[in-house]
This record gives sequence, C-alpha cells and structure tokens, in this order.
Amino acid sequence: ETLQRLVDANPDDAQAARDLSVSLIKLGDFYLRRGQAGDAERALAAYEQSRDTHQRLVDANPDDAQAARDLSVSLNKLGDFYLRRGQAGDAERALAAYEQSRDTRQRLVDANPDDAQAARDLSVSLERLAMVLLQGGEHADPAVAQTLIERAFALRSAIAEGNPDSEELAREAIVTAGQLVAAYAAAKNIPAAEAVFQKLAANIIVYFKRGFEVHPQVAELAKQIGLTEEPSEE
Repeated sequence: ETLQRLVDANPDDAQAARDLSVSLIKLGDFYLRRGQAGDAERALAAYEQSRDTHQRLVDANPDDAQAARDLSVSLNKLGDFYLRRGQAGDAERALAAYEQSRDTRQRLVDANPDDAQAARDLSVSLERLAMVLLQGGEHADPAVAQTLIERAFALRSAIAEGNPDSEELAREAIVTAGQLVAAYAAAKNIPAAEAVFQKLAANIIVYFKRGFEVHPQVAELAKQIGLTEEPSEE
C-alpha cells in the first residue's frame, strides 16, 4: 500500500513501480502458501497487477533490459499459478504466459548474446513451455517440447562449461539432461536418448569429482542411472 501511494503520486517513477511489482509477487506467493479461502484469487490478482506494472515499464522503456527481465518473471509467476490451479482454460493461459516470457527473454539473448543470466533465464522459460506441452490434453505436443528441452540443454551446458566452479549451474545442466533423456525415451528415440544418457553420466561424474556438496536432485539422478558419489579414478 505504501508503494502504491508512491506510484500513484509519481506514475513516471520506474523504481517505485518496480518496487511495487516485487511486493506484489511476494504477496501473491504468501497467499499461495497460506491457502485459505479466497487466497488463490488474491494471489492471482497480485500476480496480474505485478505483470501489468512491469508491462507498463516495458512499454515506456522498450530498451530497458531490467524491465523486460522483470516482466518475464511476472509472466512465469502467472504461468505457474495457472498450472497449479488447473481449472478449465488454465493450461492455455499458462501456455500464453510462458510463451510471452520466452519471447521476451529471447529478445534479451538476441540483444546480449554473451549475457549468461539472460541465457539462463531463457532456458527456464523453454523448460516451462516444454512442461505444458508434455502434459496431456489439447495442448500436448511432445515433438515441440523435445525441441524446447534440446535448446534449454544446449544453453545450460554452455553456461555450466563457462562457469566450472558453480555447483548450481552444473546441477541445472544435469537436471535438464535428465529431462531430455526422458523426452527422447517418451518419443521412442532410443539412439538420441542413449547419446544424452552418456553425457548425463559423464556430467554427474565430473560433478562428483569437483567436490560439490551433492544436491538431492543430482543424487537421485545418479541413483537412477547406477552411479555413486565416489566414482572410480579410471
């Protein structure tokens, strides 16, 4: 409410508007966690207002990369909400939000091809889109989902290779590799699944050898493919 008053008094103050949108996202997240009667509607209203605030900032400053990134975050929040709610038409709404987020992030990557954060953000949007398309229903499109995950894996692999000391980036590349193996297997593209499986295993071994504190996601994938946290020195 305090930030809203600031924005109302200074509608051209981009920082005030950005601060307001951040508070709205936090408020929406709170309502979803609390889960009382009416909280889903309150969360949606907060996410929508955040999206609209960011959209106005982008419209007023189309070359502002931070405003564009903030908009993409709000769009992903909306997409996540719709998928979680699962009412009639929500899959379509989630798809539209994720697509707009993907397009926004693609423009940022095109404008700044060496920006690792922009590439990482784009990979997140690609994976979210793939998640919708891999679900059943009228929007299911496994072939397109597979292409999206391929792109996400290529981006995450390049980012991880450029930052070899980052556990988080290494883990994200491993998790996406696991998703790609599953996508190929679902499409019965066994040669492609086996090729990525080999990369997945190699990446997990490198992850262990670097001495990272093993994340549960990596530990679970390693267990599934028969690796331990103490790879041989061969």
